[in-house]
Amino acid sequence: MNRLVGRLGASLIATMVLVPVAANAAPINTFTNAAEWTRAALGTKAYRIVVEDFNDPTLVPGLSFTQTATNCGSLTCGVNGGVFNDRVTAAGGERTVFFFNLSEKTYAMGGNWDLAGPGGPGESLNLVAHLMMGNVMVGTAPTIPNTLAGGLFGFTSSLAFDRVQITSANIPSSAVAETYTLENLRIAVPEPATLTLFGFGLAGLGLMMRRRRKHA
Repeated sequence: MNRLVGRLGASLIATMVLVPVAANAAPINTFTNAAEWTRAALGTKAYRIVVEDFNDPTLVPGLSFTQTATNCGSLTCGVNGGVFNDRVTAAGGERTVFFFNLSEKTYAMGGNWDLAGPGGPGESLNLVAHLMMGNVMVGTAPTIPNTLAGGLFGFTSSLAFDRVQITSANIPSSAVAETYTLENLRIAVPEPATLTLFGFGLAGLGLMMRRRRKHA
């Protein structure tokens, strides 16, 4: 069963073709430690973490993906038994895109990636964050090395994005492809304004009650 921290809203997918026409060059910070990524993703604002565990084909509301790979070697491409299996190549142009069509834009993404599994290390991976409004490429995270074997790799962005494209980094160029698995995909989005205001209201009510007790 998928796990969801906080409430989600869904919106429609506008398009599935990424052709960036502008770049905002947002500062992208990367992490390989889950606790550090979580602290950075939550930040000082009213954020929440949404987790997709891939335990069944029904993803958390608002999350979807397109996948061009049809052959993942010994793995079954797509969602299968708690993991997302995929294969990308530089020569074949295979790529995968995760869409985060939530009620609020995303500012951080992370997950447990295994690039050294079946078939051994391949071409490594590139992650490119996009914001479809205006067809803007927000930024590119550093390459996920082909030696990562189930550890966390995540990034945060100073600008919102609503999709991440996964392609081969072609490192090393002598490799044929990159077959990898992804577990526990995490994204960070702001709390809905209604929940934030509700929180402020509760805090104000508590302060008022304390003042009344003090003057009673």
